[in-house]
Amino acid sequence: MRPDIVNLRQFYSSRLGRKVRRRLRRLVRDYWPEGRGLHIVGVGYTTDLLPLPNAPTQRDSRILALMPMAQGAIYWPVEDENHSVLGDEMRPPFTTASLHRVLMVHGFEHSAAAEELLQIWWQLLVPGGRLMVMVPNRHGLWARFGATPFATGTPYTLSSLRALFNGAGFTVRDVHSALFAPPSSHPFWLRAFHALEWLGAACFPRLGG
Repeated sequence: MRPDIVNLRQFYSSRLGRKVRRRLRRLVRDYWPEGRGLHIVGVGYTTDLLPLPNAPTQRDSRILALMPMAQGAIYWPVEDENHSVLGDEMRPPFTTASLHRVLMVHGFEHSAAAEELLQIWWQLLVPGGRLMVMVPNRHGLWARFGATPFATGTPYTLSSLRALFNGAGFTVRDVHSALFAPPSSHPFWLRAFHALEWLGAACFPRLGG
């Protein structure tokens, strides 16, 4: 069952969710340093990971959070004019070759037509545009245990993802795993979260959540 906006907000407001949010935000920023004049769209639940639309480093950029109807939407950012919209990820309100970057989080694994979804967004990207998709790892703990948003939807293996992306016309540039700590709110695992992230990335780079 797809988590709705209430479930997602509750998770990312929890102690475990805040650690996950910081880790994933850092991952996005490592791959996509802030730049100006870009059209950036987040699909799913991405408001905790996208740059703030009116930040000085995003001058002349257009940033929008597209939240699927099955999930629900929230006003974002809270202290500024709204940059979120409730819509259909299979029928996005953008023109062909108009987007520079697209981030999908808590969306791809819930699609009943994943390859078609990729093909739709491929057409919306400018030449050289980039798509980043975060999905549950079928071999990881987060897809199997715990009451988190990553335990819902269809988890994927690396080989199945490569096949889907290649079939939709994408070139896979890089794959990165995160969330190596167990999906637990127990104080011990929360304290060990960052150490386990470092250890997992160094020793088991394909077994993240």
